[in-house]
Order: sequence, then structure tokens, then C-alpha cells
Amino acid sequence: MASTNRMPSATSQQEEFVITRVVDAPRSRVWRAWTDAKALKKWWGPKGFEVVSTKVDLKPGGIFHYHLRSPNGQDMWGKFVYREIVPEERLVFISSFSDEAGGETRHPLSPDWPLRMLSTVTVAETAGKTTITVRWLPYEATKTERDTFEAGRVLMNAGWSGTFERLDTYLRGARLRSARRGEETNEERIMQANAYLTFNGNCEEAFTAYAKILGGDIVMMMPHEGTPAEGSVPPEWRKKIIHARIIGDGFVLMGSDAPPAYYQPMQGFSVNISVKTPEEAERVFNGLADGGTVRMALAETFWAKKFGMLTDKFGTPWMVNCEKAG
Repeated sequence: MASTNRMPSATSQQEEFVITRVVDAPRSRVWRAWTDAKALKKWWGPKGFEVVSTKVDLKPGGIFHYHLRSPNGQDMWGKFVYREIVPEERLVFISSFSDEAGGETRHPLSPDWPLRMLSTVTVAETAGKTTITVRWLPYEATKTERDTFEAGRVLMNAGWSGTFERLDTYLRGARLRSARRGEETNEERIMQANAYLTFNGNCEEAFTAYAKILGGDIVMMMPHEGTPAEGSVPPEWRKKIIHARIIGDGFVLMGSDAPPAYYQPMQGFSVNISVKTPEEAERVFNGLADGGTVRMALAETFWAKKFGMLTDKFGTPWMVNCEKAG
């Protein structure tokens, strides 16, 4: 006989799980981070998880469906079913684990976890900073599910804290990207120093590789052709790049193809890439070193868990640095 102890709705008899975070970003940017599929793909999910895909249908009854991959390679899906949307103020939705087709499934590691959660996210701005409040409560839950929820408050706090950390990182990168596009106010404007690289006709190929290796987005790839500089370069050079720009989380990289009479090989400097983990250092170093010349093999040093130096196949000198804590 089926269980009859499932509650008809979210119950006021159980205390909500509530967590709050203040972020240094305007409410409009935070709202977009929570509601735009491309933005959510940059940060959503527990710390250490890869966001494989995100789909958003932002309307009451619409669904946010996402695909995550754990550090050990396990695939998992989740979804929100939106119930209430108040732009730049409040989202109310039913959240659950899911499958590739968008169905409803149990927690892959905790079968007694509530099948559905009533979730409310509110955002409020004060003096340019935004307070985000997340509220969770089991929805139509059995007693076993409610007990599991109650016992999991420490884990919920840890999981949401890691997710907010990822959101903080994304929002800092979004602020930098906005600054580069000139969208910030005078009060927000900050001094920035960025590397500008010159290439001998292979800028587009180089920046395509860098975007893949470093994880940034190519936001500009402009050829000489069609610009006032078109007549100052040989005809065969007009499709070469006069300005390229990559923006990633925490970095901006710019470059161009220097006309033949002005090109000089890059030397006397290195572009430093700082990463968080030795594994990321290995990945970035190996990607940049492919076809290039290693000047100092990646290894532990007295200041870094991993440090190495190389010149890639496009002639750009790099340092990859994973510093030790403290």
C-alpha cells in the first residue's frame, strides 16, 4: 500500500532553510545571473562541478533544466519549474533533481531527500550592492523526507556557500567585462592593465586557441578590411586582424596582426596565468605548450604548487602559476 504521510503542500510546521549573501554587484546584474541561460552556465551548481548545459524558459510554468558533471565524472541533472517571477525582485519555483529528458528523479546520493523543494530567491539592492536570500522548504514531502531535510542543514549550508562563491567569481568577471565595454559608471571605473600581443598574421588562430585553453570568450575579432586602416596594409593582409579581445573570468587578453613592416617577435616579457589548482595548471600549461617550447618545466617551487614557463607555437611567452596558500 502506498505511503499516506505525504504533506499536501510546503508545510509551515517546518522551519525554512535560509541563507543570505551580499554581493558587490547591482541588482540588475545579479538578476541576469539567475535568469539567463548563458550566465547560469558560468556559475550555477556546487563548487567543483562542471556546468555542461543550461536551458531557461523564464515564465510561470516554464523550466530551467541544467546538466552538471561532478569532479569524479558523474553526470546529474536538475530543474526548476517557475511559479512566480517578479523581475529584479523575486523568483519562486519548485526545484528537483532531474534526468536528461527533463523528468523528475530522486537525489542520486540520498534517496530520502525531498523529491521537490519550494524555493524562493529574492534580491534587494542597497548602495550598489545586492543582498541575495535563498529560502528552501520541502514541498509535498513525506515525514522521512522532512526528517532528511532537517538533518541536512549543515550540508545545505556548505553546498550553497560553495555555489555563492562561484556566483561571486562570475559577478567579478562580469564587472570586468562591463568595464571593458565601457558600461560602468564613473564611480565604478577602475584602472586596468592588460596584455596586448602582436602576431605575424596568425592572430585569429592564436586567439581561437587561447579562448579554448583559458576558457574565455572572443568578444572582438576585427580584420583590417572595412576599417580606415585597410589601405595602409598590403592587399593580402586586409583580412588579418587589426584588433582581437578575449574576456574571461578574471582576465582580458588583446592582440592584433602587426603589418609586415612593423612586426617584431614578442620578447622581454611573459603573460602570467594564475590558476587555483595544480590540475588546472597542468591542463593550461600542456595546452599552451602543445607545439611550442618549454622554457621551464611545470613543477613545484618554494612559492608555488606548480609553476612553469613556455613559449607557445604562436610566439607568445607564458608563465603558469598555481601559488601555495598564504
